[in-house]
Amino acid sequence: YVPSVGNFMLINVACDAQAVFAELLKRGLIVRAFGGELATYIRVSTGLPEQNERFVAALEEVLSLEPAALA
Repeated sequence: YVPSVGNFMLINVACDAQAVFAELLKRGLIVRAFGGELATYIRVSTGLPEQNERFVAALEEVLSLEPAALA
């Protein structure tokens, strides 16, 4: 991730951020995906502990998918 002083984190997901965004959206989670030099980054706002735990679990699930599933 990129260090931040705001209430969000910029996370390098090391794959197509738009695809990760789409998969997280299917799971009811909204993040921001970027393009260009940040095409592998998502921006995530911090939430309550339960929300953060739900996000981490969903992100782990999405990132464990086969690369073809993220296309």
